[in-house]
Amino acid sequence: MCCRARIHEPLFTRILVPIDFSATSSAALTYARALASAFNATLHLLHIAAVTFLCAGGVGSIRSRQAAMADLDTLLGDEDRQLFRATATVEYAQMPAEAIVHHALANDVELIVMGTHGHTGLAHVLLGSVAEWVVRRAPCPVLTLRGLPRSMADGRTGPSRVLAATDFSPPSDRALEHARRLAERCGAQLHLLHVLEDPIETAAFATRTFVPDLPEVREARLREAADRLAQRAGADSTPPRVTTEVVVG
Repeated sequence: MCCRARIHEPLFTRILVPIDFSATSSAALTYARALASAFNATLHLLHIAAVTFLCAGGVGSIRSRQAAMADLDTLLGDEDRQLFRATATVEYAQMPAEAIVHHALANDVELIVMGTHGHTGLAHVLLGSVAEWVVRRAPCPVLTLRGLPRSMADGRTGPSRVLAATDFSPPSDRALEHARRLAERCGAQLHLLHVLEDPIETAAFATRTFVPDLPEVREARLREAADRLAQRAGADSTPPRVTTEVVVG
């Protein structure tokens, strides 16, 4: 693996990967392996089976659980078990997203890596998104993937570029710390981004419009934002490849 440990305290020691046997969850497992190697973390696979599979007397449910466990075992190689102390669990639930969050809470998970099927438009409104639900309610950071990044598809293990978008709030500062440590562990470039919004005016009937700043006002706001980004980047930051950018939009 290419990632090297460069900080003393581990950031993620228990990584959870929800598995639904789709291509996106397979990509999530590949990504999770790279992070587990970088942080010397344990890897935990979780499959949530729908309760509709349960049968009277429990015979059908036992077979379903055994089949799911067999499928999970095929995903785990000897390296997973030896290097990452990998485990696999099958649970039954009506709401997979709630079950994932509950499992993370009960097992002190520090990172969830999961695939997303990328629902859009009306389908997203009607069906919802398990990944989105987990992101909003998980007790730990959540990394979602719609597929493997190009760099990993080309053979690299771990991220090569990490983007940290910040609005200078305490939550975004905490996210930046995670991004910084992730970049440190994997030797990746860290890019800090702030989006400067135009002021909004509320008119009659609650309509909202963007009102562009005067040129001198905008220049002052851009300089202020750039200074705040520079402070967060740090003059002696690690890794040395830290860049900052302010855009308007």
